[in-house]
Amino acid sequence: APGGPLDPVKVSWYFALGQVMGMAMRTGVRLPLTFPSLVWKGLLGEVSTAPKEDLLETDVELSNVVECLSNLEALGVTQDNFRSLFVEESDADDAEPTLDGHHAGGVAVRSLISPVAVTATGERVPLFRGAEQVALEYDSAKLYAALLERSRLAEGRPQMRAIREGLTTIVPRDVLTLLTWEELRRAVCLDERDTAPKLDQWQWGA
Repeated sequence: APGGPLDPVKVSWYFALGQVMGMAMRTGVRLPLTFPSLVWKGLLGEVSTAPKEDLLETDVELSNVVECLSNLEALGVTQDNFRSLFVEESDADDAEPTLDGHHAGGVAVRSLISPVAVTATGERVPLFRGAEQVALEYDSAKLYAALLERSRLAEGRPQMRAIREGLTTIVPRDVLTLLTWEELRRAVCLDERDTAPKLDQWQWGA
């Protein structure tokens, strides 16, 4: 599960990446990496002070969903028309019950959005216990948006922890505490204008 233990082999990969990043800092040989700001903040242990901006940079589609559910009133969605927009109904005889739906009065009711987050790897993760059995409702839309945002922003923490542990074998932790996430990125990475050409030079098919 996201945020849970990683396979030891994969941990070693992230640890090694952290060491390579540390060597880039020590030698001045910058790397063609394009991590989002959320990763750099995570490597420094910073709490995101701009979650909406970080989420937008990481996942545009999910950011749009969160923005929509957080501002239903501004979009003209009301208690009265919510079901017509977010709930799908079909003949119960022709539809199989779903994890996030139920049968009522001979009609299969399925929420088009359920309180289940889909991670970057495609894994379905309930936002709370029993979420698979709960349909999204108008009154809970903002809470769902907040939980969905928090879940995505928390993804990758074990990986970032492993990278940080590798990084600090090369660069002292005290040095990292003096840096902002922008400074860390500049110390490790090539300028964005130089990254794409460098990546294009690699023999990916070799």
